[in-house]
Amino acid sequence: MLGKGIDIVFVSSFSRVMTPDEVAVVSRFGEIEISIDSVDADILRSVRKAVDVRTILYNTHLIRAHIIAHDLPMPRLIWTAVLTDRVVNGLPDLVAMAISSGIVTVNVNDLAYFKGTGIGDTGHVADMSDALFPAAFLAVQKARRMARRHGVNLTITGMDRLERRARAVLKRAEYGRAVGSLEHVDDVDPNRPVFIYGAGEAGRRLYRVLAAATIAVAGFIDSARDGEWDGVPISSLETYRRQAGPDDQILIASMYEEEIEKALSRAGIDTGLRAHRVAMMTLANPLPSVVPAATDAEAAKAKTWRQGIQGQYVCADDASDDVPAGYTRQCLSPWTEIYFDPKGEVYSCCFRGIAMAKLSGETGIDAVRNDAPYRRLRHSLLTGENLDPECSRCTGHRIVPVAEFQDSVRGVLTAGQSIEKGLP
Repeated sequence: MLGKGIDIVFVSSFSRVMTPDEVAVVSRFGEIEISIDSVDADILRSVRKAVDVRTILYNTHLIRAHIIAHDLPMPRLIWTAVLTDRVVNGLPDLVAMAISSGIVTVNVNDLAYFKGTGIGDTGHVADMSDALFPAAFLAVQKARRMARRHGVNLTITGMDRLERRARAVLKRAEYGRAVGSLEHVDDVDPNRPVFIYGAGEAGRRLYRVLAAATIAVAGFIDSARDGEWDGVPISSLETYRRQAGPDDQILIASMYEEEIEKALSRAGIDTGLRAHRVAMMTLANPLPSVVPAATDAEAAKAKTWRQGIQGQYVCADDASDDVPAGYTRQCLSPWTEIYFDPKGEVYSCCFRGIAMAKLSGETGIDAVRNDAPYRRLRHSLLTGENLDPECSRCTGHRIVPVAEFQDSVRGVLTAGQSIEKGLP
């Protein structure tokens, strides 16, 4: 397969030291996923009995060194973990070790309780006590900030449920500081300078919201341009960086909050707060919350069993998150991935255990991917209309505005990463 140009994904726990021949072969794979939940040797051994963190790190560097020595293209090296109450406080250390090891992608998966299995002494972070949960949640946020600052793509599934629990346990302003989000205009300190990142429609709306609350705005920040609006100075990020003060409050008023956070991090600034939702609010027409209130989690007590590829499962606090009108799930799987089981059944992702079709002599992959079930699924995600129930409550992908998701799909199509011809 390697000789025919097929992109092979290799998944391993790296439980033993690889031989030179194994290193040479694996180095030619397109993607290498390495299971590592913690860089604490004792903790890792307690959750994965047969592995040693030293062996994992050694194998990682063996592969990287072989690729460098033989001038080969670097594969996508990915570390994967399962987030549990046993490992969560060490997540920042895991991310730091990934950065030092040249790993640019870390995927942290949600813990599911499968029917017919025991969980022993390992549990979901959302099931931790009120006394222990805040420190765990802050550790997750610290890891996210570190990854953003160093250009590591850190994906944590199940953040919706963790944020829902955090809203119930933490005070509003405390929660906002932890996640980097302005939850209410009352959380802005009127005695500290306020700068709005984004001088477009959302930034100007936020300016008016703050003015109505008698909070002065010292200026706007724009990615590239200097100027002014209505007498308020607009500074490029570089101009602002040179004059930034230690007490400044930066409120990000843009749909492209993640990109702006990364730009701020590259400039050495980690104090920006996402404020797009507050910017778009009016008293007459408040924007619906995209994270259910803590009381909505009562629905989870019924423990609705979900059908995944690996069997029936339930997650902690498994309330079905209502996706508001105009929003959808940030899921590119129907465009970029395909899953098969040994019987030839085709699945759209690893969460949704509903077969899209079955391969046969007459039915090939291209036909399946362009048949009605796949087209309906893609259309529902693109529009946010009639979302599949499993997509609606999926915690593997965050809730985003439809326009933002459509931009993501266009980006995938433009980059040639999709196996589909167009948006539908």
